[in-house]
Amino acid sequence: MSTTTTALRTVRENGLSSLTRRSLAYVALRSPLANVASRRLYWTIGPRFVRWHHNCALEQYAAPLEPFCVRWVDPANIDRFSRRPYPPDRNRRELFGSVRDGEWDRRSMAETPDSSPEEFPRHLFDAETIAETPLYRAIEDCIVGDDDWLETPFVREVLERLAAGEYPVWGTCRDRADVLERCRELEALAVDVICAGYRSQRELVAAGESDRDFVGTFAEEITVDVARDGELLAVGGKHRLCLTKAIGLERVPVSILVRHRDWVERCEQQWFESDGGFYEDIG
Repeated sequence: MSTTTTALRTVRENGLSSLTRRSLAYVALRSPLANVASRRLYWTIGPRFVRWHHNCALEQYAAPLEPFCVRWVDPANIDRFSRRPYPPDRNRRELFGSVRDGEWDRRSMAETPDSSPEEFPRHLFDAETIAETPLYRAIEDCIVGDDDWLETPFVREVLERLAAGEYPVWGTCRDRADVLERCRELEALAVDVICAGYRSQRELVAAGESDRDFVGTFAEEITVDVARDGELLAVGGKHRLCLTKAIGLERVPVSILVRHRDWVERCEQQWFESDGGFYEDIG
């Protein structure tokens, strides 16, 4: 897609201010003009600029709930998916700091509206619990166990659908070679995490291994919603979440998209009662 087409789509979907933010990030981080000084300046000014322009429902509350924050949590404590309309990570850059009421945190999979039937086959990546998904079972069987990817129901169905001309099925995979490459990437990620530890997107940027902008460092983490009781509900980053749960990793960085209104009001009450000592206790 050309730069002009991308710019026009950004303005059409998100407004001129979004194009301005992305253009500044590109000049500071990715363009031939980018250097150490421009990157440092961007990470000083960029976050303030984004927070100033970001439409955040949390601003209605006194409790210091950050729209852009990373928390390190035990992936074993994330068992279910968010039940906002599927897929809940659509337009996630705009969701940071959102507050919503309703029953979305209590719905079953069958009760969750599906707003994109043309997307990836939902049943391969979604179930009542994360551990029940074909994706998780394939990762557990092949990375923790010693099974062959080609023998898992997940990969078999992906290959069958691709052979029948369906697309997309699993990311950008188009054929058997792509699928096997994706499996090898998951295996390599598991080895890297086990040997070197799990790094946040901001750490990858600092190491020069990523050029994501300020919002992108949060949007590309494992993303979660917060239910009315503080339970973390999975939204994006399913592959990394499944992998870290399967190998028993104890801490991963997550960023929060949507909080249930009941949870925010509980935090608000605790903030007033704590005399400034409040900390959002999640995960």
